[in-house]
Amino acid sequence: MRQEPKSIYDFKPGDIVTRIEPSAIINKGMFMGGLNYDDSYVGEKLIFLGIANGCAYFEPTDSFTYLIEKGEPISLPIHKFEHGWAHYIDPITFIGTKPLSKYVSMSDVKLFGELDNAIGVEDYEEASRIQHEIDKREI
Repeated sequence: MRQEPKSIYDFKPGDIVTRIEPSAIINKGMFMGGLNYDDSYVGEKLIFLGIANGCAYFEPTDSFTYLIEKGEPISLPIHKFEHGWAHYIDPITFIGTKPLSKYVSMSDVKLFGELDNAIGVEDYEEASRIQHEIDKREI
């Protein structure tokens, strides 16, 4: 799943957002040929509160950040953190979404034929996948 980075102005208060790109910071190292990147809040679940006084404000959702911020909203300066945002996707949604094996819909006879073919061409990884499907069916 590809997320396209957006401006913080594309979100409305109450949206659950996260940073997906770090912010480039110009510093003394810039003249030495390097850039520093601030990856603060990349991947963190934040509730967007709004924009005021040149800052974007967020409510932290994890208890550690909440303790660090002493219950106050997180404020990030717009000039550094305007771009690189997206809606937060809960990683727990990835559990159980593994694609089905192509062998699930095959008949038992065809499955054994595929196993013989895989062994015949010495593709033992594929043979192992087929054998796993056979074992699941308890044939």
